[in-house]
Amino acid sequence: MSIGLSLPDGDRMRGRLGVLKRHGHAAALLGILLAGLMLRWWLIPRGGFIADIVLFKMWAEQLASMPLADFYRLANPSTDYLPGYLYLLAATERLRSQVDGPVSMLEPFFFWIKMAPILADLLLGLLVYQIAGRLVTQRRALIASALLVLNPGVVFTSAVWGQVDSVGMVLTMASLWALLGGRPALAALLGGAAFLTKPQYTLLLAVAGVAYYSSEIRRLPDFRSELARLSVARWAVRNLVLPGGALLVTLQLLLLPFSVTLWPGLSVAWTLRSRLVAAGTKFPVGSADAFNLWGTPIAGPWVPDSTMGWLSLSHQMWGYLFLGVAVALCALLAWTAGDDWGIVLWACFAASLAFFVLPTRIHERYLFSAIPPIAILAVRYRWAVPFFVAVSSLHLANIWYVYELHRTRYESANPFFASVASLFSVLLLILCIGIVAKLIVVKRRHLCASNLPGGFSP
Repeated sequence: MSIGLSLPDGDRMRGRLGVLKRHGHAAALLGILLAGLMLRWWLIPRGGFIADIVLFKMWAEQLASMPLADFYRLANPSTDYLPGYLYLLAATERLRSQVDGPVSMLEPFFFWIKMAPILADLLLGLLVYQIAGRLVTQRRALIASALLVLNPGVVFTSAVWGQVDSVGMVLTMASLWALLGGRPALAALLGGAAFLTKPQYTLLLAVAGVAYYSSEIRRLPDFRSELARLSVARWAVRNLVLPGGALLVTLQLLLLPFSVTLWPGLSVAWTLRSRLVAAGTKFPVGSADAFNLWGTPIAGPWVPDSTMGWLSLSHQMWGYLFLGVAVALCALLAWTAGDDWGIVLWACFAASLAFFVLPTRIHERYLFSAIPPIAILAVRYRWAVPFFVAVSSLHLANIWYVYELHRTRYESANPFFASVASLFSVLLLILCIGIVAKLIVVKRRHLCASNLPGGFSP
């Protein structure tokens, strides 16, 4: 004789339907990723930005043939890449040499150079699905993943051009995913790796960090009791000491093999600051063919950003000032939004768009970092859909335009089109920042009305 508990038929049926639905979502996500992989696989041999691929090939061979500490010092002191992607490039070349052996032609490298960013595209689609799943239904999260994985500009960047923007972006979004999940130490570790891979794309993490700490500070108890002080001490360890330590250790451990350090005085060739300066001074122009503020008739592409502008300030200084104001507004929105993830993501998106439009020395691909957050927002808010379409179209137009410029040796140059597209990006940012300002007012009114503590984790 056995004694057991059984669910009513209705509950059992709902449980089975729930399992089937989860399996269906997993199958749909797998289908999206496989479709993205097959599309990219088909495109691999059908193009490549030769100048970049030749450069990556040279770096890969140097990284595989000499100690990492000698790369910056002996081989490429002017390299504008930090160690993050260089580790991946070295591993790719070692794997390629084991499979293919010595190869002198460029074409066999197309597959190997493109595989890392292609795989990063797919991981990015998975992360978009996971983050969107916190905000919307699983079905809408699948749509967000498809908007990213099958986005024409994202596909073109990795599978045709051969560039690595998705490698840095997948680390950035992984850090954001950890932060939204209430794991600041893991977020700091991943953010450090992201910064050393593509520092341009980690600005959105700073904005998200403002929102996280805003929410966490509101949860702090009153300091007057001994128990409260002990709770605050634990809070400080969890949210300040451990993340700060994780960030510093990650940066230092990844830098040292390349003879780079965070602090001067150690027996190494470079500091992180000197490597950042070397990268930042390689293209001292307003717009390196980016469709942004400095690509408009205000300046025009490839005009030195030392050119003096209004009030006897250089274009570079004006770019910093404009960006500072825009990021400050985004940070204020993130602070007032607290645990409203959708609004926080809008602040992150606005900051990424501002980074592309406002400062000088920007390349055409840097709009990439705005696509993952706006893909998520497009399935959360209907009013965000036009922004997704506009940003995706602008990104594709910019990278395609520059790709064709180099393929045709600038015979396809169209200054009028570039100027119109640049003006469009400025107008898009103005509208975006206008929404940021409006949301700040709405959120501050709501915060004053409710005056209730919030939490960042679900």
